[in-house]
Amino acid sequence: MSEIVLRHATDADAGEAWRILDAARRRMLAAGKRQWSMEYPSPANVEADISAGTAIVAVDRSGRMSGYCSAPLTGEAAYDNIDGRWLTDGEPYLTVHRLAVAPEALRRGVASEMMRRLENYAVDEGMHSIRIDTNYDNEAMLRMLERLGYSGCGVVRYASGERMAFEKKL
Repeated sequence: MSEIVLRHATDADAGEAWRILDAARRRMLAAGKRQWSMEYPSPANVEADISAGTAIVAVDRSGRMSGYCSAPLTGEAAYDNIDGRWLTDGEPYLTVHRLAVAPEALRRGVASEMMRRLENYAVDEGMHSIRIDTNYDNEAMLRMLERLGYSGCGVVRYASGERMAFEKKL
């Protein structure tokens, strides 16, 4: 998967980023998964991510977008009240939210490669770890996190429900 490049998304990427997120959201809902809903994520989330400078896209050699996520360097408020314990309590970390792969790029290792490259980005930005959360029924994400060496740290809560929290020291 060396042919993808991660870069910050621009306003011009918003439509394609939303197409990727919407397709992932619809796949989850069709499979009965409850992490996302018809209301979340939304185009407004993509616009806010781009505006905040946290939107990251994976682009192949032809310039085609194959993945999207939000990767804030400023932490996540919900992570302050974990039911469990983080590996790097009090250290700066990168958060990964709304990781999604384009339908035409599924099962090609795009999400795993994005996570590996986000690890490098986090180190370059002075972060000590990456934190991410997912729903208990997102088996594909859970398998990927285990394969990439992420440790289960507990449970975090959002208005939409509880999520399993993971961290990897860098």
